[in-house]
Amino acid sequence: MGLTVESEPIIYPVPNENQIIWNEVGETDTDRDKMLLELEQECLEVYRRKVDQANRNRAQLRQAIADSEAELAVICSSMGERPVHIRQVRF
Repeated sequence: MGLTVESEPIIYPVPNENQIIWNEVGETDTDRDKMLLELEQECLEVYRRKVDQANRNRAQLRQAIADSEAELAVICSSMGERPVHIRQVRF
């Protein structure tokens, strides 16, 4: 369930405004490529953070469910009832 990142850079179309500005200020193709690579790396970092956060949220939800199931089992036991079997849905 890991994050895989392709080794080749992902090329995104540069908005026309950036092209115009870069042409006006005389940015070289090398500088443009470097800037685009930096933007791509920043996007990947944001993506990784979002995936990590989603994984943490999922783990917290699973733990909360497990805690609630344990609490329900204790309540059933204290009432002399058989534990309720909850059908688990994997997400």
